[in-house]
Order: sequence, then structure tokens, then C-alpha cells
Amino acid sequence: MNEVIAVLALGIMSKRDIKNRTVSLLFVALFFCAGIVMLCTDAGDSPAAAPKTVYSGGFFMAAGIITRLIPGGVALAASILTKKVGEGDSAALAATGMLLGFWKTLAALFIALFTCGVWGQTRKRGKEKKLPFIPFLFAGVLTVLCLQGAK
Repeated sequence: MNEVIAVLALGIMSKRDIKNRTVSLLFVALFFCAGIVMLCTDAGDSPAAAPKTVYSGGFFMAAGIITRLIPGGVALAASILTKKVGEGDSAALAATGMLLGFWKTLAALFIALFTCGVWGQTRKRGKEKKLPFIPFLFAGVLTVLCLQGAK
């Protein structure tokens, strides 16, 4: 279920990012809240996997949330410090982490950065032109889920 929500949300945000070069922070906040709800209720896990989860509350719940936020947090820090990364992109990355977890999000981020870099190098753009990043993140998530075999 987490994967379905992530793909739908990133697909919707990709369309807007391509068209308007903006990311709706309200939509990202809803996406993020869905991740918290899914994590807290174990709704994204299959019934067989639910008893094995380490997110049973207390310290482990907090550690699970913090771990899932690391890729988005690093991107947000880069956004604030360099002004080269969009804040909406880093917020969407954090929301993706809430739904997919640290490792899937990290793999999707690496795929997104690679494809964005290749795409940027093949296009003639001025230095001030910016690429929409959410479509590349969307492609990265789809690639990770397809290679892994989504639950």
C-alpha cells in the first residue's frame, strides 16, 4: 500500500513540476502525513510481516521515523545551504522516505540523481535553467520498485 501511495503522489507531483516548475507544499505535507499514518499503524505491511516490524512504539518508532527522514533532511540542508536544490524537492524526498523507508528512498535518489545528470548533460541549457527533479525521483522510485518487485 505504501508503494501505491508513493507512486500516485509522485506521479501527480511530477506533472505539476514539469508544467509549472513548482511543488505544492500542501500536497507534500499530505503525502508526508500519509507516510506517518502508514508507519504508525503498520498499515503498509502485510499481515504476515506486521509482527516482525521494529516500529512497535517508543524509541523504535522515533528511530524509524528519523531514519526515514535522513535522505530528505540531507537534501533540505543542501537546499538551505546552496540554494541549488528546491525545498519542495527535498520535502517530497522526505515524504517518499516516510512511505518507502531509508534504503528504497536512497536507491531511488541515486537513480534520480544519475538520470537527472545524464538528462541535464544531453540538453543545451543555460546556467540559470533548472530541471524539475520530482519526475526523476518518480522514475527512480518506479525503477526501484520494479527491480525489487513491489509488495
